[in-house]
Amino acid sequence: MKTNKRRISALIIAIVLLTSLVLSACGSKNSASVMPGEGYYGGYADRDGGEEKGMLGLKPQDAPAAKNDSAGESKPQDQSNMPAKPGENTKIVYTASIEIDTTEFETAEAKLKELVAKNQGYFEQEQSGKSGSYRRLSCTVRVPADNFKAFTESVGEVGQVNTKNIYAEDIAESYYDTEIRLGTQKTKLERLQKLLAEAKDMQDIITIESAISETEVAIERLTGTMRRYDSLVGFSTVSISLREVSKLSGEAVAPIGFGQKLLNALKNGISSFVEFLEDLIIDIAYNWVGLLVTVIIAILLYKLIKKGINKRRGIVPSKKKKNKQEEPEVKIESPAENQAEADKKE
Repeated sequence: MKTNKRRISALIIAIVLLTSLVLSACGSKNSASVMPGEGYYGGYADRDGGEEKGMLGLKPQDAPAAKNDSAGESKPQDQSNMPAKPGENTKIVYTASIEIDTTEFETAEAKLKELVAKNQGYFEQEQSGKSGSYRRLSCTVRVPADNFKAFTESVGEVGQVNTKNIYAEDIAESYYDTEIRLGTQKTKLERLQKLLAEAKDMQDIITIESAISETEVAIERLTGTMRRYDSLVGFSTVSISLREVSKLSGEAVAPIGFGQKLLNALKNGISSFVEFLEDLIIDIAYNWVGLLVTVIIAILLYKLIKKGINKRRGIVPSKKKKNKQEEPEVKIESPAENQAEADKKE
């Protein structure tokens, strides 16, 4: 029994060490797997069937032959793992960003949706809004990579294309590195499952099950990465901005006389004033509570400040002045004055 335990433990340790060595060597193996001779050489085949060129503009026949590091002489490479056609090992991700202007927004929007459906694509994201009195549409379109060129060339039917940027990125290195890691994890899972079937000791079973769980998580993660890469390669991404304008750039405009200019200015002024009043009324309706509180506070502050200023100047309030004016005046006369008045009467 002890001998079996030792054998199982030794096998588990050996598998873990072997997996670690294989994973660490994935980078070096990937260079050999991703670039199998002339067919790859960092290149890709033109989708239009043109002459194949590498990412650096080199043709396959111009690529240097692989060299043996130990002997220093070129040798023919193994053809068993090479693709049937040159350039099949490339994984090109195509993306584009396009800005379009139009004077007929609804027609242009309908035409864009028609082009997307025609090229078997779909809208991944769509956002519409207004900038002033003009409408705007921002969207992200996914189309099959085989229809990418046809779609980007046909967007001129929607409206006037102001800018069009197209990008191509080769993700072959990351793709095949992930593929190798996924295969390694699957092999590891098979060996662990065999060990689990042979294990008798409970501690060994727990250890193997823990390793199996970690391996399954790694497989799910790598599988998700592969699916994302396949989606990026299979369907190209196009970001489109469709904008409504009053006139297209470069469009010839008939000369306008002074009277028409003045009339247009008056119309625009009235329109702008009406829009301002509408916005003002809406803002007041939204914020009437805050405005009411602000007015009350302003009135109280005004009264307090005025009262303080009057106190400093020594001004008596108007009510006290009136009361003072209404009090009867008491006249005190001296005896001499009384005698003088009596003599006058006589």
